[in-house]
Amino acid sequence: MIPGFRGGAPGQRGFVLVATVWVLAALMVLADYINSVASADRERAHQAKQALQDDLDARATEATLLYLLITGRMSYRGLVLERRQHFQDLDAPRALPPGDGVVAVAGEPYAGLGRIRFSVQDESGLVSVNQPLTVPFRAALLHAGVASLDVALLQARLRDYIDRDGTLSLNGAERSGYERAGLAPPSNWYLASPVELRKVLGALAAVPEDQWPRLRRVTTGTITNGINVNTMPLELLTALFDGDEAAARRVAAYRELQPLTSAVAVGAVAGRPWRPAGGFSPLPSKRLRLAFWREGGRTRTLVGVAKTLGSTIAPWRKEYRYFEPAVGGAEPVREAATPLFQST
Repeated sequence: MIPGFRGGAPGQRGFVLVATVWVLAALMVLADYINSVASADRERAHQAKQALQDDLDARATEATLLYLLITGRMSYRGLVLERRQHFQDLDAPRALPPGDGVVAVAGEPYAGLGRIRFSVQDESGLVSVNQPLTVPFRAALLHAGVASLDVALLQARLRDYIDRDGTLSLNGAERSGYERAGLAPPSNWYLASPVELRKVLGALAAVPEDQWPRLRRVTTGTITNGINVNTMPLELLTALFDGDEAAARRVAAYRELQPLTSAVAVGAVAGRPWRPAGGFSPLPSKRLRLAFWREGGRTRTLVGVAKTLGSTIAPWRKEYRYFEPAVGGAEPVREAATPLFQST
């Protein structure tokens, strides 16, 4: 026995043992908490880094696409991609080579940098909300689930909304009607984008809420002299063929190989008459709608671009920019035939 050591009672030794176990358990809980906090911080840091990278990739994709659109040339289908650019006198008889690929301008999704996806839509392949009395606009509303009577009502009210006078048309609505409904009065000017269509009296009640994204995809604020079947989204083609998707797909497959140059040709390929009134535009216009979104993201960015190659200020002009919910689809993402969209 060690001199001076008296030892503790059995109960005291048990208490010390239990206390030690509790201290160890508390330390384990604390260590686990610290580890979970550290893991959460690492995950948040990773998400913040990925969000920053996605934002950089989106901006880089937009800048690269603008560069290609301005410096490249267009075919009837879209932007011709070339690994080596070709320059030629406009008076030269020799035709330019077909290029390495095409970025179609009918709204097809393409892979951009990183996780970014993009699409380009020629606005002459869409229906103008500023031409409400046309057959294509009526077809777009019907395809979005608007009842026939409501379509006629919306056409009249939209005409009153954008005209420059206060004269009330049949079934239309002017300032007094908006005031009674507690709404802002008509702008008496053209809509800047399809989003503004929601401001027209009765539009929110007539168009089902879940159909607004579909309607926005096939409409534009740009006034066109003729509609372009070569750059029209498949959904709008289907609407203009009264819901006949098979006819629309025949036209879409045909234009992958060669252009459609007349309404008669469209009807022959579709196997049914092409009825929309108005002019026929076989080539893309100078106004394009660019869309950018992250793979699996909830929103996408839409940018309206007008090519102004003859301007002394800039070769393009951005006319609008807004955000909308991203709508997922089963359509496969295409690869653009250019190394500029290949991440290193």
